[in-house]
Amino acid sequence: MSGIERDFKYVIKVAIKAGTDWNGNCGPPSDQIQDLYYGVTNGTLEEVYLERAVKRVLKAWFKLGLMDPPIDTFDKLTLNTSFNNHVDINYEMAVGSIVLLENRNNILPLNNSYFSNNTNIKIGMVGPCIDNLQCFIGDYSENNPPYYAGWITPLQQLNKIIKTPNNIYSASGCNETSCNDMTNATMNMVLDVVSKSDIILYFGGISYKEETEGHDRTNLQIPGNQSMLFQAIYNKAFGLGKRIITVVSYGAPVVDAFMYTKSNAVIGVGYLGQQIGPAVMDILSGNKSPMGKTSITWYKDISQLPPIQDYDMKQLPYGRTYRYFTGTPYYTFGYGLSYTQWNYSDLTLTGIPLLRDQKMDSIIQITPCECVEVNIKVKNIGNEYISDEITQIYLTWPSYLVDNSIANHTDNIRLVNFTRADSIKPGEERSISLVIEPQQMVTVTTYDYEYRPVIEPGLYNVYVTDTFDMDYKNMMNAQFEIVGDETSIKDCQ
Repeated sequence: MSGIERDFKYVIKVAIKAGTDWNGNCGPPSDQIQDLYYGVTNGTLEEVYLERAVKRVLKAWFKLGLMDPPIDTFDKLTLNTSFNNHVDINYEMAVGSIVLLENRNNILPLNNSYFSNNTNIKIGMVGPCIDNLQCFIGDYSENNPPYYAGWITPLQQLNKIIKTPNNIYSASGCNETSCNDMTNATMNMVLDVVSKSDIILYFGGISYKEETEGHDRTNLQIPGNQSMLFQAIYNKAFGLGKRIITVVSYGAPVVDAFMYTKSNAVIGVGYLGQQIGPAVMDILSGNKSPMGKTSITWYKDISQLPPIQDYDMKQLPYGRTYRYFTGTPYYTFGYGLSYTQWNYSDLTLTGIPLLRDQKMDSIIQITPCECVEVNIKVKNIGNEYISDEITQIYLTWPSYLVDNSIANHTDNIRLVNFTRADSIKPGEERSISLVIEPQQMVTVTTYDYEYRPVIEPGLYNVYVTDTFDMDYKNMMNAQFEIVGDETSIKDCQ
């Protein structure tokens, strides 16, 4: 509510009108109830908004089973997540979430000789996250040791794969991602591993100790002395002609230009949970092809962001998130490399033709509240790897909406649909069909802090891609036109 607050009574009124039905834990509840009562009794807050909020909250409670008798399934749940079906689901989620950020000279995947028991190749694992579960559990995870039974760290998994202990060297250098406990002795142990190894696997990044609810980071950089650790590793490896594969744990953007440019490959793993070890090793070895995409914009540094107290998404100099950001990020939203190559072709839109005798490749026309179907073909044009592929569909609005100060909530571009095509073989082509629904064409106009979700007439652009491009240059493009008058989304229900 930053920028419009006058007092707390006013903030609550605006928030509940905008659709905030539930306030988790912000201020004494009794004070909030008094403010709501004040708004209703003095006529500044219509009771219908309270009724709407209560109905929606109760509906959610009933759907979740929270109003069921005490013998419901929630009472039977435990914190133990080591059941086979849980492990299998976590593995699939972890593999699908890993993002290949850099892959210089296609160093990845590492061939089978690296992971064979008959090889003489020495693998060095270094960095604070090689055997540290805190790097991968994230906030609000159960992080007590009794529940670690189902967890496999990267180092544990490598030791399971390669049963010849003389082929693996490891040293963390520090026990936490800040590396503030690093000493000359622990640094020398890491450099000794670099000297003995043929290839270096560096595991670092951040953990929930750097970012959690109620504890924000003041910058986007690798924390503490970890950058110093990596620079020492790189200097040693570079002098010996050895390559470095970097695996970064994160929950929000974490940027180290030196680390990312000097590494031969960079993998982003997020807080992947108990199957982090098997998932990341299957990506490194090529048993799985990376398919994940960045779910956030990786800004270069905080200078690209407005002050945290200013919630205006279009705030200069650049705006927030991929929908409004106009600068050049380190990694865009929706970005991720693969071990194979993809070709997109035959993009068509179907709707109501502008003229009945028009060809299918001409601009189609719809009225508000109608859908547009997007059809495209995706082909795996690589020679070796079976892989999933995520197809993303973006929408841009008529320019007069983006530039109009009245409709100042219109985003520059929006992801409106996506899908994952599973296990596409080399040479195989798939037909993809996705729908853009009216709710996804909505923009929000504002009059005296009253927010109106509407569908506006004009020419819309559809972009289809496997990786989002800030300049839209490498994305396939088609157009459709909405004709008629401005229409409230409520009229489309």
